[in-house]
Amino acid sequence: MAIAALVSLLYVVDFVKDLGGDYTFYFSNGWFIHEGLTPYADFWTHKSPLLVMALGAWIGLVGVSHYAAVAFLIVTTILAAYAVFRPGIGDEIGRRVSILSATIFALFASLHTLDPDRHGIIIVFASIFELGALILLIAGLRQTSDSCLFLSGVLMALAVASRQTSLILYAGLLAIILVYNRAKAIRQAICQCIVVTLGCASAGALVVVYLLAHGVDAWQLWDQIVRFNILYTQGENRGFWASSASGSSTLAPGMD
Repeated sequence: MAIAALVSLLYVVDFVKDLGGDYTFYFSNGWFIHEGLTPYADFWTHKSPLLVMALGAWIGLVGVSHYAAVAFLIVTTILAAYAVFRPGIGDEIGRRVSILSATIFALFASLHTLDPDRHGIIIVFASIFELGALILLIAGLRQTSDSCLFLSGVLMALAVASRQTSLILYAGLLAIILVYNRAKAIRQAICQCIVVTLGCASAGALVVVYLLAHGVDAWQLWDQIVRFNILYTQGENRGFWASSASGSSTLAPGMD
Protein backbone atom coordinates (compact mmCIF):
# COMPACT_ATOMS: atom_id res chain seq x y z
CA MET A 1 0.00 0.00 0.00
CA ALA A 2 2.72 2.47 1.02
CA ILE A 3 4.71 1.56 -2.10
CA ALA A 4 1.65 2.14 -4.29
CA ALA A 5 1.13 5.58 -2.73
CA LEU A 6 4.80 6.45 -3.06
CA VAL A 7 5.20 5.27 -6.65
CA SER A 8 1.96 6.89 -7.83
CA LEU A 9 2.92 10.20 -6.25
CA LEU A 10 6.40 10.14 -7.74
CA TYR A 11 4.91 9.22 -11.12
CA VAL A 12 2.54 12.18 -11.11
CA VAL A 13 5.05 14.64 -9.65
CA ASP A 14 7.37 13.76 -12.53
CA PHE A 15 4.89 15.67 -14.71
CA VAL A 16 4.34 18.47 -12.21
CA LYS A 17 7.57 20.42 -12.33
CA ASP A 18 6.00 23.64 -11.01
CA LEU A 19 3.70 23.11 -8.02
CA GLY A 20 2.01 26.49 -8.33
CA GLY A 21 -1.54 27.31 -7.27
CA ASP A 22 -2.60 26.37 -3.75
CA TYR A 23 0.66 24.49 -3.09
CA THR A 24 2.72 27.66 -3.33
CA PHE A 25 0.17 29.52 -1.21
CA TYR A 26 0.15 26.90 1.56
CA PHE A 27 3.90 26.38 1.67
CA SER A 28 4.51 30.14 1.69
CA ASN A 29 2.12 30.43 4.65
CA GLY A 30 3.96 27.55 6.33
CA TRP A 31 7.23 29.38 5.78
CA PHE A 32 5.80 32.50 7.45
CA ILE A 33 4.91 30.38 10.50
CA HIS A 34 8.38 28.84 10.49
CA GLU A 35 9.76 32.39 10.56
CA GLY A 36 7.74 33.11 13.73
CA LEU A 37 4.70 34.87 12.24
CA THR A 38 1.13 34.14 13.30
CA PRO A 39 -1.61 33.47 10.72
CA TYR A 40 -4.42 36.05 10.54
CA ALA A 41 -2.52 38.50 12.77
CA ASP A 42 0.85 38.83 11.00
CA PHE A 43 -0.15 37.68 7.53
CA TRP A 44 -3.40 37.35 5.65
CA THR A 45 -4.83 33.92 4.87
CA HIS A 46 -8.38 32.75 4.25
CA LYS A 47 -7.72 29.08 5.05
CA SER A 48 -8.09 27.06 8.25
CA PRO A 49 -4.87 27.09 10.33
CA LEU A 50 -3.91 23.46 10.91
CA LEU A 51 -2.45 22.64 7.49
CA VAL A 52 -0.21 25.70 7.35
CA MET A 53 0.88 25.11 10.96
CA ALA A 54 1.79 21.53 10.05
CA LEU A 55 3.70 22.86 7.05
CA GLY A 56 5.54 25.30 9.32
CA ALA A 57 6.69 22.37 11.46
CA TRP A 58 7.55 20.35 8.34
CA ILE A 59 9.69 23.18 6.97
CA GLY A 60 11.50 23.31 10.31
CA LEU A 61 12.39 19.63 9.87
CA VAL A 62 13.24 19.33 6.18
CA GLY A 63 13.49 22.90 4.88
CA VAL A 64 11.46 24.57 2.14
CA SER A 65 11.86 23.51 -1.47
CA HIS A 66 10.05 21.74 -4.27
CA TYR A 67 11.33 18.43 -2.91
CA ALA A 68 10.15 19.21 0.62
CA ALA A 69 6.70 19.88 -0.81
CA VAL A 70 6.71 16.59 -2.70
CA ALA A 71 7.83 14.73 0.45
CA PHE A 72 4.96 16.26 2.44
CA LEU A 73 2.49 15.12 -0.22
CA ILE A 74 3.89 11.59 -0.11
CA VAL A 75 3.73 11.36 3.70
CA THR A 76 0.18 12.72 3.97
CA THR A 77 -1.08 10.46 1.18
CA ILE A 78 0.43 7.37 2.82
CA LEU A 79 -1.12 8.32 6.18
CA ALA A 80 -4.54 8.84 4.63
CA ALA A 81 -4.28 5.60 2.63
CA TYR A 82 -3.41 3.74 5.83
CA ALA A 83 -6.53 5.19 7.46
CA VAL A 84 -8.51 3.64 4.59
CA PHE A 85 -6.67 0.32 4.99
CA ARG A 86 -6.71 -0.06 8.79
CA PRO A 87 -10.40 -0.90 9.54
CA GLY A 88 -10.55 -4.01 7.33
CA ILE A 89 -7.53 -6.04 8.42
CA GLY A 90 -9.45 -8.37 10.74
CA ASP A 91 -9.86 -11.19 8.21
CA GLU A 92 -8.48 -12.15 4.80
CA ILE A 93 -11.42 -10.85 2.75
CA GLY A 94 -11.49 -7.59 4.67
CA ARG A 95 -7.74 -7.27 4.22
CA ARG A 96 -7.97 -7.69 0.46
CA VAL A 97 -10.79 -5.19 0.18
CA SER A 98 -8.83 -2.74 2.34
CA ILE A 99 -5.71 -3.12 0.20
CA LEU A 100 -7.73 -2.44 -2.95
CA SER A 101 -9.52 0.53 -1.38
CA ALA A 102 -6.31 2.03 -0.01
CA THR A 103 -4.54 1.63 -3.35
CA ILE A 104 -7.41 3.30 -5.22
CA PHE A 105 -7.41 6.12 -2.66
CA ALA A 106 -3.64 6.60 -3.00
CA LEU A 107 -3.89 6.71 -6.79
CA PHE A 108 -6.81 9.16 -6.62
CA ALA A 109 -4.98 11.38 -4.14
CA SER A 110 -1.84 11.34 -6.27
CA LEU A 111 -3.69 12.11 -9.49
CA HIS A 112 -5.39 14.99 -7.69
CA THR A 113 -2.07 16.84 -7.94
CA LEU A 114 -2.89 17.33 -11.62
CA ASP A 115 -5.78 19.62 -10.62
CA PRO A 116 -4.92 22.98 -12.30
CA ASP A 117 -5.68 24.84 -9.04
CA ARG A 118 -3.68 22.31 -6.97
CA HIS A 119 -6.37 21.66 -4.35
CA GLY A 120 -5.10 18.14 -3.65
CA ILE A 121 -2.86 19.01 -0.71
CA ILE A 122 -5.65 20.28 1.56
CA ILE A 123 -8.08 17.52 0.53
CA VAL A 124 -5.61 14.75 1.34
CA PHE A 125 -4.42 16.37 4.58
CA ALA A 126 -7.96 16.90 5.89
CA SER A 127 -8.96 13.36 4.87
CA ILE A 128 -6.51 11.94 7.46
CA PHE A 129 -8.64 13.44 10.22
CA GLU A 130 -11.94 12.81 8.43
CA LEU A 131 -11.20 9.11 7.99
CA GLY A 132 -9.89 8.87 11.55
CA ALA A 133 -13.10 10.45 12.84
CA LEU A 134 -15.18 7.95 10.87
CA ILE A 135 -13.14 4.96 12.11
CA LEU A 136 -13.48 6.06 15.74
CA LEU A 137 -17.19 6.77 15.29
CA ILE A 138 -17.85 3.26 13.99
CA ALA A 139 -15.75 1.77 16.81
CA GLY A 140 -17.64 3.87 19.35
CA LEU A 141 -21.02 2.74 18.03
CA ARG A 142 -20.06 -0.95 17.92
CA GLN A 143 -18.48 -0.94 21.36
CA THR A 144 -20.83 1.68 22.88
CA SER A 145 -17.69 3.60 23.83
CA ASP A 146 -18.11 7.27 24.75
CA SER A 147 -14.34 7.79 24.65
CA CYS A 148 -14.18 6.70 20.99
CA LEU A 149 -17.15 8.93 20.16
CA PHE A 150 -15.53 11.88 21.93
CA LEU A 151 -12.23 11.33 20.08
CA SER A 152 -14.18 11.07 16.84
CA GLY A 153 -15.49 14.57 17.52
CA VAL A 154 -11.97 15.77 18.33
CA LEU A 155 -10.66 14.51 14.97
CA MET A 156 -13.64 16.04 13.22
CA ALA A 157 -12.71 19.42 14.71
CA LEU A 158 -9.12 18.95 13.50
CA ALA A 159 -10.48 18.19 10.03
CA VAL A 160 -12.41 21.47 10.10
CA ALA A 161 -9.29 23.22 11.40
CA SER A 162 -7.59 21.88 8.26
CA ARG A 163 -10.36 22.56 5.75
CA GLN A 164 -13.52 24.56 6.45
CA THR A 165 -15.76 22.47 4.21
CA SER A 166 -15.05 19.41 6.37
CA LEU A 167 -17.76 20.85 8.62
CA ILE A 168 -20.25 19.20 6.25
CA LEU A 169 -18.95 15.81 7.37
CA TYR A 170 -19.81 16.63 10.97
CA ALA A 171 -23.46 16.48 9.96
CA GLY A 172 -22.64 13.17 8.26
CA LEU A 173 -21.31 11.72 11.52
CA LEU A 174 -24.49 12.66 13.33
CA ALA A 175 -26.57 11.15 10.55
CA ILE A 176 -24.63 7.87 10.86
CA ILE A 177 -25.39 7.78 14.59
CA LEU A 178 -29.11 8.28 13.98
CA VAL A 179 -29.26 5.65 11.24
CA TYR A 180 -27.25 3.16 13.30
CA ASN A 181 -29.55 3.46 16.31
CA ARG A 182 -32.77 3.85 14.32
CA ALA A 183 -35.93 4.83 16.14
CA LYS A 184 -35.61 2.07 18.74
CA ALA A 185 -32.84 3.86 20.62
CA ILE A 186 -33.44 7.53 19.92
CA ARG A 187 -32.40 8.60 23.43
CA GLN A 188 -29.09 6.76 23.08
CA ALA A 189 -28.57 8.31 19.65
CA ILE A 190 -29.11 11.80 21.05
CA CYS A 191 -26.63 11.13 23.87
CA GLN A 192 -24.04 9.84 21.38
CA CYS A 193 -24.53 12.90 19.15
CA ILE A 194 -23.94 15.10 22.20
CA VAL A 195 -20.70 13.25 23.04
CA VAL A 196 -19.38 13.70 19.48
CA THR A 197 -20.41 17.35 19.54
CA LEU A 198 -18.64 17.90 22.86
CA GLY A 199 -15.44 16.40 21.44
CA CYS A 200 -15.69 18.57 18.34
CA ALA A 201 -16.47 21.73 20.32
CA SER A 202 -13.69 21.10 22.86
CA ALA A 203 -10.97 20.65 20.22
CA GLY A 204 -12.31 23.55 18.17
CA ALA A 205 -12.28 25.81 21.23
CA LEU A 206 -8.67 24.86 21.95
CA VAL A 207 -7.63 25.85 18.42
CA VAL A 208 -9.40 29.21 18.74
CA VAL A 209 -7.94 29.85 22.22
CA TYR A 210 -4.46 29.03 20.89
CA LEU A 211 -4.84 31.60 18.11
CA LEU A 212 -6.27 34.25 20.44
CA ALA A 213 -3.39 33.66 22.86
CA HIS A 214 -0.94 34.34 20.02
CA GLY A 215 -2.32 37.76 19.18
CA VAL A 216 -5.16 36.97 16.76
CA ASP A 217 -8.38 38.80 17.53
CA ALA A 218 -11.88 37.52 16.86
CA TRP A 219 -12.50 40.04 14.06
CA GLN A 220 -9.45 38.83 12.12
CA LEU A 221 -10.70 35.23 12.32
CA TRP A 222 -14.17 36.27 11.17
CA ASP A 223 -12.90 38.60 8.46
CA GLN A 224 -10.42 36.16 6.88
CA ILE A 225 -11.89 32.71 7.47
CA VAL A 226 -15.62 33.42 7.30
CA ARG A 227 -16.38 36.74 5.62
CA PHE A 228 -13.89 36.39 2.78
CA ASN A 229 -15.05 32.87 1.92
CA ILE A 230 -18.69 33.97 1.89
CA LEU A 231 -17.79 36.77 -0.51
CA TYR A 232 -15.64 34.35 -2.50
CA THR A 233 -18.52 31.92 -3.07
CA GLN A 234 -20.70 34.86 -4.13
CA GLY A 235 -18.06 36.15 -6.51
CA GLU A 236 -17.80 39.45 -4.60
CA ASN A 237 -14.26 39.11 -3.25
CA ARG A 238 -12.65 41.38 -5.86
CA GLY A 239 -10.48 43.94 -4.08
CA PHE A 240 -10.76 42.11 -0.76
CA TRP A 241 -7.10 41.05 -0.83
CA ALA A 242 -5.89 44.62 -1.19
CA SER A 243 -8.19 45.91 1.56
CA SER A 244 -7.08 43.26 4.05
CA ALA A 245 -4.64 44.21 6.79
CA SER A 246 -1.60 42.34 5.49
CA GLY A 247 -1.20 40.29 2.34
CA SER A 248 0.70 37.06 1.93
CA SER A 249 1.89 37.55 -1.63
CA THR A 250 5.54 36.88 -0.76
CA LEU A 251 6.64 33.41 -1.82
CA ALA A 252 8.70 31.16 0.38
CA PRO A 253 12.28 30.69 -0.88
CA GLY A 254 12.50 27.74 -3.22
CA MET A 255 8.79 27.89 -4.07
CA ASP A 256 8.97 30.48 -6.86
